[in-house]
Amino acid sequence: MEQSSRDSDGAPGDRDFGDAEFFEMSLDHLCVAGFDGYWKRLNPSWTRTLGWTIEELMSRPLIEFCHPDDRAAVLDARSLLFVGLPIAPPRNRYRCKDGSYRWFEWRSVSNVERQLVYAIARDITADKEAERVRQELTESLEATLNSIAEGVISTRADSTVARMNPIAERLTGWTSAEAVGKPLDEIFRLLEEGSHPHLVARDGTKLPIAFSRSPLKTAEGNVSGAVLVFRDMTAEKQAREAQERMQRQLILADRLASLGTLAAGIAHEINNPLAYVLANLELLVGQIESGDADRVQMAREALEGGERIRKIVRSLKTFCRAEEERRSVIEVRPVIEQSINMAMNEIRHRARLVKDYLPIPRVDADESRLVQVFVNLLVNAAQAIPEGNTENNEIRIVTFTNEAGQAVIEIHDTGEGIPETAMPRIFDPFFTTKPIGVGTGLGLSICHGIVSGMDGKLTAESGAGRGTVLRVVLPAAATPNGGP
Repeated sequence: MEQSSRDSDGAPGDRDFGDAEFFEMSLDHLCVAGFDGYWKRLNPSWTRTLGWTIEELMSRPLIEFCHPDDRAAVLDARSLLFVGLPIAPPRNRYRCKDGSYRWFEWRSVSNVERQLVYAIARDITADKEAERVRQELTESLEATLNSIAEGVISTRADSTVARMNPIAERLTGWTSAEAVGKPLDEIFRLLEEGSHPHLVARDGTKLPIAFSRSPLKTAEGNVSGAVLVFRDMTAEKQAREAQERMQRQLILADRLASLGTLAAGIAHEINNPLAYVLANLELLVGQIESGDADRVQMAREALEGGERIRKIVRSLKTFCRAEEERRSVIEVRPVIEQSINMAMNEIRHRARLVKDYLPIPRVDADESRLVQVFVNLLVNAAQAIPEGNTENNEIRIVTFTNEAGQAVIEIHDTGEGIPETAMPRIFDPFFTTKPIGVGTGLGLSICHGIVSGMDGKLTAESGAGRGTVLRVVLPAAATPNGGP
Protein backbone atom coordinates (compact mmCIF):
# COMPACT_ATOMS: atom_id res chain seq x y z
CA MET A 1 0.00 0.00 0.00
CA GLU A 2 1.70 3.18 -1.21
CA GLN A 3 -0.69 5.59 0.49
CA SER A 4 -2.22 5.44 3.96
CA SER A 5 -4.88 7.60 5.63
CA ARG A 6 -3.33 9.98 8.13
CA ASP A 7 -4.34 11.29 11.58
CA SER A 8 -6.07 14.61 11.64
CA ASP A 9 -4.06 15.63 14.68
CA GLY A 10 -1.18 13.13 14.80
CA ALA A 11 -2.20 11.52 18.08
CA PRO A 12 -1.25 7.85 18.24
CA GLY A 13 -4.70 6.91 19.58
CA ASP A 14 -6.59 8.45 16.69
CA ARG A 15 -7.82 6.36 13.77
CA ASP A 16 -4.70 6.75 11.57
CA PHE A 17 -5.85 4.06 9.14
CA GLY A 18 -9.51 4.97 9.17
CA ASP A 19 -11.18 2.12 10.97
CA ALA A 20 -9.70 0.75 14.19
CA GLU A 21 -11.17 -2.70 13.65
CA PHE A 22 -9.57 -2.90 10.22
CA PHE A 23 -6.20 -1.97 11.74
CA GLU A 24 -6.51 -4.59 14.48
CA MET A 25 -7.76 -7.43 12.21
CA SER A 26 -5.33 -7.07 9.31
CA LEU A 27 -3.16 -10.13 8.65
CA ASP A 28 -0.43 -7.85 7.36
CA HIS A 29 1.81 -6.02 9.79
CA LEU A 30 0.59 -2.40 10.14
CA CYS A 31 2.56 0.20 12.03
CA VAL A 32 3.20 3.88 12.62
CA ALA A 33 6.74 4.98 13.51
CA GLY A 34 8.03 8.32 14.60
CA PHE A 35 11.03 10.20 13.27
CA ASP A 36 12.52 9.61 16.75
CA GLY A 37 13.04 5.93 15.82
CA TYR A 38 10.30 4.43 18.00
CA TRP A 39 7.12 2.69 16.99
CA LYS A 40 4.00 4.69 17.87
CA ARG A 41 1.39 2.12 16.97
CA LEU A 42 1.46 -1.61 16.01
CA ASN A 43 -1.29 -4.07 15.18
CA PRO A 44 -1.45 -7.58 16.75
CA SER A 45 0.19 -9.27 13.73
CA TRP A 46 3.54 -8.11 15.06
CA THR A 47 3.04 -9.93 18.33
CA ARG A 48 1.90 -13.10 16.57
CA THR A 49 4.93 -13.11 14.26
CA LEU A 50 7.78 -11.84 16.45
CA GLY A 51 6.64 -13.03 19.87
CA TRP A 52 7.21 -9.66 21.55
CA THR A 53 4.38 -7.81 23.26
CA ILE A 54 3.30 -4.46 21.82
CA GLU A 55 4.75 -2.75 24.89
CA GLU A 56 8.12 -4.48 24.46
CA LEU A 57 8.33 -3.46 20.82
CA MET A 58 7.35 0.16 21.47
CA SER A 59 9.69 0.57 24.43
CA ARG A 60 12.91 0.24 22.44
CA PRO A 61 14.28 1.87 19.28
CA LEU A 62 13.05 -0.20 16.35
CA ILE A 63 16.57 -0.36 14.86
CA GLU A 64 17.53 -2.64 17.76
CA PHE A 65 15.16 -5.32 16.40
CA CYS A 66 16.67 -5.08 12.94
CA HIS A 67 19.30 -7.63 11.81
CA PRO A 68 22.81 -6.10 12.15
CA ASP A 69 23.52 -6.70 8.46
CA ASP A 70 20.38 -4.78 7.44
CA ARG A 71 20.67 -1.76 9.72
CA ALA A 72 22.68 0.45 7.37
CA ALA A 73 20.12 0.02 4.60
CA VAL A 74 17.24 0.72 7.03
CA LEU A 75 18.89 3.96 8.19
CA ASP A 76 19.48 5.04 4.56
CA ALA A 77 15.80 4.41 3.71
CA ARG A 78 14.72 6.29 6.86
CA SER A 79 16.78 9.35 5.89
CA LEU A 80 14.93 9.55 2.57
CA LEU A 81 11.52 9.19 4.21
CA PHE A 82 12.36 11.91 6.73
CA VAL A 83 12.67 14.42 3.90
CA GLY A 84 9.57 13.18 2.13
CA LEU A 85 11.23 11.19 -0.66
CA PRO A 86 9.79 7.87 -1.88
CA ILE A 87 11.78 4.65 -1.45
CA ALA A 88 11.81 1.32 -3.24
CA PRO A 89 10.15 -1.40 -1.16
CA PRO A 90 12.95 -2.62 1.12
CA ARG A 91 13.42 -6.16 2.40
CA ASN A 92 15.01 -6.78 5.78
CA ARG A 93 15.03 -9.00 8.84
CA TYR A 94 13.58 -8.41 12.31
CA ARG A 95 14.47 -10.36 15.42
CA CYS A 96 11.93 -12.59 17.15
CA LYS A 97 11.83 -12.99 20.90
CA ASP A 98 13.32 -16.53 20.55
CA GLY A 99 16.38 -15.09 18.77
CA SER A 100 15.42 -16.12 15.24
CA TYR A 101 14.77 -13.62 12.45
CA ARG A 102 11.86 -13.10 10.06
CA TRP A 103 12.03 -11.48 6.63
CA PHE A 104 9.69 -8.56 5.81
CA GLU A 105 8.93 -6.58 2.69
CA TRP A 106 7.81 -3.00 3.32
CA ARG A 107 5.57 -0.32 1.82
CA SER A 108 6.12 3.03 3.55
CA VAL A 109 5.06 6.64 3.24
CA SER A 110 6.00 9.57 5.49
CA ASN A 111 4.29 12.68 6.78
CA VAL A 112 7.16 15.11 7.29
CA GLU A 113 4.99 17.76 8.89
CA ARG A 114 3.84 15.39 11.60
CA GLN A 115 7.17 13.43 11.65
CA LEU A 116 5.46 10.08 11.23
CA VAL A 117 6.04 7.10 8.91
CA TYR A 118 3.06 4.89 7.97
CA ALA A 119 4.02 1.39 6.87
CA ILE A 120 2.72 -2.04 5.94
CA ALA A 121 5.10 -5.01 6.27
CA ARG A 122 4.48 -8.48 4.85
CA ASP A 123 6.21 -11.57 6.25
CA ILE A 124 8.13 -13.10 3.30
CA THR A 125 10.21 -15.58 5.31
CA ALA A 126 8.62 -18.56 3.56
CA ASP A 127 9.22 -16.94 0.17
CA LYS A 128 12.86 -16.27 1.03
CA GLU A 129 13.33 -19.88 2.17
CA ALA A 130 11.72 -21.14 -1.03
CA GLU A 131 13.97 -18.81 -2.99
CA ARG A 132 17.02 -20.15 -1.14
CA VAL A 133 15.98 -23.75 -1.85
CA ARG A 134 15.39 -22.91 -5.52
CA GLN A 135 18.79 -21.28 -5.72
CA GLU A 136 20.45 -24.32 -4.16
CA LEU A 137 18.62 -26.60 -6.55
CA THR A 138 19.60 -24.42 -9.48
CA GLU A 139 23.24 -24.42 -8.45
CA SER A 140 23.14 -28.19 -7.84
CA LEU A 141 21.52 -28.76 -11.23
CA GLU A 142 24.10 -26.50 -12.85
CA ALA A 143 26.96 -28.42 -11.25
CA THR A 144 25.39 -31.77 -12.21
CA LEU A 145 24.79 -30.78 -15.83
CA ASN A 146 28.32 -29.42 -16.13
CA SER A 147 29.89 -32.58 -14.73
CA ILE A 148 28.01 -35.38 -16.52
CA ALA A 149 29.51 -37.00 -19.60
CA GLU A 150 26.37 -36.64 -21.75
CA GLY A 151 25.23 -33.62 -23.69
CA VAL A 152 22.07 -31.98 -22.32
CA ILE A 153 19.85 -29.46 -24.10
CA SER A 154 16.66 -28.10 -22.54
CA THR A 155 14.00 -26.45 -24.67
CA ARG A 156 10.99 -24.24 -24.12
CA ALA A 157 7.43 -25.06 -25.14
CA ASP A 158 8.05 -23.51 -28.58
CA SER A 159 11.03 -25.90 -29.14
CA THR A 160 13.64 -23.16 -28.87
CA VAL A 161 16.81 -23.82 -26.89
CA ALA A 162 16.72 -22.70 -23.26
CA ARG A 163 20.13 -23.94 -22.13
CA MET A 164 22.99 -26.32 -22.97
CA ASN A 165 25.69 -27.93 -20.87
CA PRO A 166 29.41 -27.88 -21.85
CA ILE A 167 29.31 -31.38 -23.41
CA ALA A 168 26.40 -30.32 -25.63
CA GLU A 169 28.38 -27.23 -26.62
CA ARG A 170 31.38 -29.36 -27.57
CA LEU A 171 29.41 -31.94 -29.56
CA THR A 172 27.17 -29.49 -31.44
CA GLY A 173 29.80 -26.78 -31.96
CA TRP A 174 27.47 -24.08 -30.58
CA THR A 175 28.00 -22.17 -27.36
CA SER A 176 25.05 -21.91 -25.03
CA ALA A 177 24.94 -18.14 -25.50
CA GLU A 178 24.72 -18.59 -29.28
CA ALA A 179 22.14 -21.37 -29.15
CA VAL A 180 19.67 -19.95 -26.62
CA GLY A 181 16.51 -18.81 -28.39
CA LYS A 182 17.28 -20.65 -31.63
CA PRO A 183 15.09 -23.52 -32.87
CA LEU A 184 16.30 -26.90 -31.64
CA ASP A 185 16.37 -28.31 -35.18
CA GLU A 186 18.96 -25.70 -36.11
CA ILE A 187 21.28 -26.63 -33.24
CA PHE A 188 20.61 -30.37 -32.99
CA ARG A 189 20.58 -31.70 -36.57
CA LEU A 190 20.12 -35.45 -36.98
CA LEU A 191 20.97 -37.71 -39.89
CA GLU A 192 19.90 -41.37 -40.03
CA GLU A 193 23.01 -43.24 -41.12
CA GLY A 194 23.99 -46.84 -40.29
CA SER A 195 23.05 -48.42 -36.99
CA HIS A 196 23.10 -45.10 -35.10
CA PRO A 197 21.59 -41.69 -35.77
CA HIS A 198 24.32 -39.14 -36.48
CA LEU A 199 24.54 -35.63 -35.10
CA VAL A 200 25.64 -33.10 -37.70
CA ALA A 201 27.76 -30.56 -35.82
CA ARG A 202 28.03 -26.90 -36.72
CA ASP A 203 31.16 -27.52 -38.81
CA GLY A 204 29.54 -30.44 -40.67
CA THR A 205 31.21 -33.20 -38.65
CA LYS A 206 29.02 -36.29 -38.25
CA LEU A 207 29.01 -38.06 -34.89
CA PRO A 208 27.20 -41.32 -34.10
CA ILE A 209 25.07 -40.70 -31.02
CA ALA A 210 22.47 -42.28 -28.77
CA PHE A 211 19.84 -39.90 -27.41
CA SER A 212 16.60 -39.68 -25.48
CA ARG A 213 14.03 -36.92 -25.06
CA SER A 214 11.68 -36.31 -22.12
CA PRO A 215 8.95 -33.66 -21.83
CA LEU A 216 8.90 -31.07 -19.06
CA LYS A 217 5.46 -30.51 -17.53
CA THR A 218 3.94 -27.93 -15.23
CA ALA A 219 2.09 -28.87 -12.05
CA GLU A 220 -1.10 -28.74 -14.12
CA GLY A 221 0.30 -31.29 -16.57
CA ASN A 222 0.91 -28.87 -19.44
CA VAL A 223 4.07 -29.38 -21.50
CA SER A 224 6.45 -26.50 -20.84
CA GLY A 225 9.45 -27.80 -22.77
CA ALA A 226 11.68 -30.83 -23.07
CA VAL A 227 15.08 -32.17 -22.04
CA LEU A 228 17.29 -33.85 -24.64
CA VAL A 229 20.16 -36.08 -23.44
CA PHE A 230 22.65 -37.46 -25.96
CA ARG A 231 25.96 -39.30 -25.95
CA ASP A 232 28.81 -39.58 -28.43
CA MET A 233 28.96 -43.23 -29.54
CA THR A 234 32.20 -42.93 -31.54
CA ALA A 235 34.32 -44.87 -29.03
CA GLU A 236 31.64 -47.54 -28.57
CA LYS A 237 31.25 -47.86 -32.35
CA GLN A 238 35.01 -48.25 -32.82
CA ALA A 239 35.19 -50.80 -29.99
CA ARG A 240 32.31 -52.78 -31.48
CA GLU A 241 33.90 -52.74 -34.94
CA ALA A 242 37.19 -53.91 -33.43
CA GLN A 243 35.38 -56.69 -31.58
CA GLU A 244 33.64 -57.76 -34.79
CA ARG A 245 36.98 -57.82 -36.62
CA MET A 246 38.50 -59.96 -33.87
CA GLN A 247 35.49 -62.27 -33.98
CA ARG A 248 35.87 -62.69 -37.75
CA GLN A 249 39.58 -63.38 -37.33
CA LEU A 250 38.84 -65.92 -34.58
CA ILE A 251 36.28 -67.66 -36.77
CA LEU A 252 38.75 -67.77 -39.66
CA ALA A 253 41.46 -69.12 -37.33
CA ASP A 254 39.12 -71.88 -36.23
CA ARG A 255 38.37 -72.72 -39.85
CA LEU A 256 42.05 -72.94 -40.62
CA ALA A 257 42.57 -75.15 -37.55
CA SER A 258 39.80 -77.41 -38.84
CA LEU A 259 41.51 -77.50 -42.21
CA GLY A 260 44.57 -78.95 -40.51
CA THR A 261 42.43 -81.85 -39.34
CA LEU A 262 40.74 -82.20 -42.71
CA ALA A 263 43.81 -81.69 -44.91
CA ALA A 264 44.70 -85.36 -45.28
CA GLY A 265 41.14 -86.31 -46.10
CA ILE A 266 40.76 -83.44 -48.56
CA ALA A 267 43.94 -84.48 -50.38
CA HIS A 268 42.67 -88.04 -50.52
CA GLU A 269 39.25 -86.91 -51.79
CA ILE A 270 40.84 -84.82 -54.53
CA ASN A 271 43.55 -87.28 -55.57
CA ASN A 272 41.30 -90.33 -55.98
CA PRO A 273 38.92 -88.83 -58.58
CA LEU A 274 41.79 -86.94 -60.17
CA ALA A 275 43.71 -90.19 -60.67
CA TYR A 276 41.03 -91.90 -62.69
CA VAL A 277 40.19 -88.67 -64.54
CA LEU A 278 43.78 -88.53 -65.76
CA ALA A 279 43.97 -92.26 -66.48
CA ASN A 280 40.73 -92.26 -68.45
CA LEU A 281 41.76 -89.20 -70.34
CA GLU A 282 45.07 -90.84 -71.29
CA LEU A 283 43.23 -93.92 -72.56
CA LEU A 284 40.70 -91.78 -74.33
CA VAL A 285 43.42 -89.94 -76.16
CA GLY A 286 44.96 -93.23 -77.23
CA GLN A 287 41.67 -94.66 -78.48
CA ILE A 288 40.19 -91.67 -80.27
CA GLU A 289 41.68 -92.78 -83.58
CA SER A 290 40.73 -96.46 -83.05
CA GLY A 291 37.07 -95.51 -82.59
CA ASP A 292 36.70 -97.60 -79.41
CA ALA A 293 33.03 -97.59 -78.31
CA ASP A 294 34.04 -97.52 -74.63
CA ARG A 295 35.44 -94.04 -74.94
CA VAL A 296 32.00 -92.55 -74.30
CA GLN A 297 31.83 -94.33 -70.93
CA MET A 298 35.38 -93.21 -70.10
CA ALA A 299 34.41 -89.66 -70.90
CA ARG A 300 31.45 -89.93 -68.55
CA GLU A 301 33.64 -91.25 -65.77
CA ALA A 302 36.08 -88.44 -66.41
CA LEU A 303 33.27 -85.92 -66.15
CA GLU A 304 31.99 -87.54 -62.94
CA GLY A 305 35.45 -87.34 -61.40
CA GLY A 306 35.83 -83.73 -62.47
CA GLU A 307 32.44 -82.94 -60.95
CA ARG A 308 33.54 -84.44 -57.63
CA ILE A 309 36.67 -82.31 -57.71
CA ARG A 310 34.58 -79.25 -58.48
CA LYS A 311 32.27 -79.90 -55.53
CA ILE A 312 35.16 -80.44 -53.13
CA VAL A 313 36.91 -77.27 -54.24
CA ARG A 314 33.62 -75.35 -54.03
CA SER A 315 33.10 -76.57 -50.48
CA LEU A 316 36.62 -75.50 -49.54
CA LYS A 317 36.09 -72.06 -51.04
CA THR A 318 32.83 -71.67 -49.16
CA PHE A 319 34.41 -72.88 -45.93
CA CYS A 320 37.48 -70.65 -46.12
CA ARG A 321 35.82 -67.44 -47.29
CA ALA A 322 37.04 -64.68 -44.96
CA GLU A 323 34.54 -61.84 -45.03
CA GLU A 324 31.82 -60.15 -43.07
CA GLU A 325 28.65 -62.09 -42.41
CA ARG A 326 26.37 -62.22 -45.43
CA ARG A 327 23.01 -63.65 -44.56
CA SER A 328 20.45 -64.81 -47.08
CA VAL A 329 17.54 -67.22 -47.21
CA ILE A 330 19.01 -70.68 -47.88
CA GLU A 331 18.10 -74.37 -47.90
CA VAL A 332 19.81 -76.20 -45.03
CA ARG A 333 20.15 -79.66 -46.61
CA PRO A 334 22.69 -78.63 -49.32
CA VAL A 335 24.75 -76.99 -46.58
CA ILE A 336 24.72 -80.25 -44.62
CA GLU A 337 25.84 -82.17 -47.72
CA GLN A 338 28.75 -79.77 -48.28
CA SER A 339 29.79 -80.28 -44.68
CA ILE A 340 29.60 -84.07 -45.04
CA ASN A 341 31.85 -83.93 -48.13
CA MET A 342 34.48 -82.05 -46.17
CA ALA A 343 34.31 -84.14 -43.00
CA MET A 344 33.83 -87.56 -44.61
CA ASN A 345 37.44 -88.67 -44.33
CA GLU A 346 37.25 -88.21 -40.55
CA ILE A 347 33.99 -90.11 -40.38
CA ARG A 348 34.51 -93.13 -42.69
CA HIS A 349 37.19 -94.79 -40.54
CA ARG A 350 35.21 -94.49 -37.32
CA ALA A 351 31.47 -94.85 -37.94
CA ARG A 352 28.67 -95.33 -40.40
CA LEU A 353 26.94 -92.14 -41.51
CA VAL A 354 23.14 -92.29 -41.41
CA LYS A 355 20.92 -89.54 -42.80
CA ASP A 356 17.46 -89.23 -41.28
CA TYR A 357 16.01 -86.23 -43.08
CA LEU A 358 12.51 -84.86 -42.60
CA PRO A 359 11.42 -81.59 -44.24
CA ILE A 360 12.64 -78.38 -42.62
CA PRO A 361 12.01 -74.74 -43.53
CA ARG A 362 14.51 -72.46 -45.20
CA VAL A 363 16.52 -70.26 -42.84
CA ASP A 364 18.07 -66.80 -42.90
CA ALA A 365 21.78 -67.55 -42.43
CA ASP A 366 25.32 -67.10 -43.71
CA GLU A 367 26.09 -70.22 -45.77
CA SER A 368 29.83 -70.34 -45.12
CA ARG A 369 29.39 -69.95 -41.36
CA LEU A 370 26.68 -72.58 -41.27
CA VAL A 371 29.04 -74.96 -43.15
CA GLN A 372 31.65 -74.20 -40.50
CA VAL A 373 29.19 -75.13 -37.74
CA PHE A 374 28.24 -78.47 -39.27
CA VAL A 375 31.84 -79.39 -40.17
CA ASN A 376 32.90 -78.72 -36.57
CA LEU A 377 30.01 -80.75 -35.16
CA LEU A 378 30.65 -83.67 -37.53
CA VAL A 379 34.40 -83.71 -36.83
CA ASN A 380 33.70 -83.54 -33.07
CA ALA A 381 31.31 -86.47 -33.40
CA ALA A 382 33.88 -88.47 -35.38
CA GLN A 383 36.73 -87.73 -32.98
CA ALA A 384 34.59 -88.97 -30.08
CA ILE A 385 34.62 -92.45 -31.65
CA PRO A 386 37.83 -94.57 -31.72
CA GLU A 387 38.98 -95.83 -35.12
CA GLY A 388 38.62 -99.45 -36.21
CA ASN A 389 35.05 -100.37 -35.30
CA THR A 390 33.05 -98.71 -38.05
CA GLU A 391 30.20 -101.22 -38.23
CA ASN A 392 29.32 -100.90 -34.54
CA ASN A 393 29.38 -97.10 -34.39
CA GLU A 394 27.11 -94.57 -35.98
CA ILE A 395 26.89 -90.86 -36.67
CA ARG A 396 23.32 -89.96 -37.46
CA ILE A 397 22.17 -86.64 -38.94
CA VAL A 398 18.52 -85.90 -38.17
CA THR A 399 16.46 -82.99 -39.49
CA PHE A 400 12.87 -82.08 -38.64
CA THR A 401 10.60 -79.12 -37.98
CA ASN A 402 9.63 -78.52 -34.35
CA GLU A 403 6.26 -77.32 -33.03
CA ALA A 404 7.39 -73.70 -33.28
CA GLY A 405 8.06 -74.11 -37.00
CA GLN A 406 11.84 -73.94 -36.54
CA ALA A 407 14.45 -75.96 -38.41
CA VAL A 408 16.11 -78.55 -36.14
CA ILE A 409 19.36 -80.32 -37.12
CA GLU A 410 20.70 -82.97 -34.75
CA ILE A 411 24.01 -84.82 -34.94
CA HIS A 412 23.99 -88.03 -32.89
CA ASP A 413 27.09 -90.11 -32.21
CA THR A 414 27.76 -93.35 -30.37
CA GLY A 415 31.05 -92.09 -28.99
CA GLU A 416 32.46 -91.89 -25.50
CA GLY A 417 30.15 -89.10 -24.43
CA ILE A 418 30.91 -86.08 -22.25
CA PRO A 419 31.15 -86.37 -18.44
CA GLU A 420 28.27 -84.70 -16.64
CA THR A 421 30.67 -82.45 -14.73
CA ALA A 422 32.03 -81.06 -18.02
CA MET A 423 28.67 -80.35 -19.66
CA PRO A 424 28.18 -76.82 -18.23
CA ARG A 425 31.52 -75.74 -19.77
CA ILE A 426 31.50 -77.31 -23.24
CA PHE A 427 30.68 -73.99 -24.94
CA ASP A 428 33.35 -72.05 -23.01
CA PRO A 429 36.32 -70.81 -25.07
CA PHE A 430 39.44 -73.04 -24.83
CA PHE A 431 37.62 -75.78 -22.90
CA THR A 432 38.09 -79.27 -24.35
CA THR A 433 37.81 -82.88 -23.21
CA LYS A 434 40.10 -84.05 -26.02
CA PRO A 435 43.72 -85.08 -25.46
CA ILE A 436 46.43 -82.42 -25.62
CA GLY A 437 47.21 -81.54 -29.22
CA VAL A 438 43.79 -82.51 -30.52
CA GLY A 439 41.66 -79.42 -31.15
CA THR A 440 41.92 -75.86 -29.89
CA GLY A 441 38.98 -75.81 -27.49
CA LEU A 442 37.42 -73.06 -29.60
CA GLY A 443 35.26 -75.08 -32.00
CA LEU A 444 32.06 -75.45 -29.96
CA SER A 445 32.43 -71.95 -28.51
CA ILE A 446 32.63 -70.43 -31.98
CA CYS A 447 29.78 -72.61 -33.25
CA HIS A 448 27.65 -71.44 -30.33
CA GLY A 449 28.43 -67.81 -31.18
CA ILE A 450 27.66 -68.30 -34.89
CA VAL A 451 24.32 -70.02 -34.22
CA SER A 452 23.35 -67.42 -31.60
CA GLY A 453 24.18 -64.69 -34.13
CA MET A 454 21.61 -66.27 -36.45
CA ASP A 455 19.00 -66.02 -33.65
CA GLY A 456 19.26 -69.77 -33.13
CA LYS A 457 20.31 -72.12 -30.35
CA LEU A 458 23.03 -74.76 -30.04
CA THR A 459 22.51 -77.26 -27.23
CA ALA A 460 23.99 -80.61 -26.23
CA GLU A 461 22.83 -83.79 -24.51
CA SER A 462 25.41 -86.31 -23.36
CA GLY A 463 26.72 -88.53 -20.63
CA ALA A 464 29.84 -90.58 -20.12
CA GLY A 465 29.65 -93.77 -22.18
CA ARG A 466 26.32 -93.04 -23.90
CA GLY A 467 27.20 -90.80 -26.81
CA THR A 468 26.29 -87.20 -27.57
CA VAL A 469 23.53 -85.29 -29.35
CA LEU A 470 24.37 -81.78 -30.59
CA ARG A 471 21.27 -79.87 -31.63
CA VAL A 472 21.08 -76.75 -33.82
CA VAL A 473 17.72 -74.93 -33.85
CA LEU A 474 17.26 -72.09 -36.35
CA PRO A 475 14.19 -69.89 -36.89
CA ALA A 476 12.39 -70.22 -40.18
CA ALA A 477 13.07 -67.45 -42.68
CA ALA A 478 10.26 -64.95 -43.08
CA THR A 479 8.25 -65.17 -46.26
CA PRO A 480 7.50 -62.06 -48.36
CA ASN A 481 4.14 -61.63 -46.63
CA GLY A 482 5.84 -61.51 -43.23
CA GLY A 483 5.08 -65.03 -42.00
CA PRO A 484 7.50 -67.95 -41.49
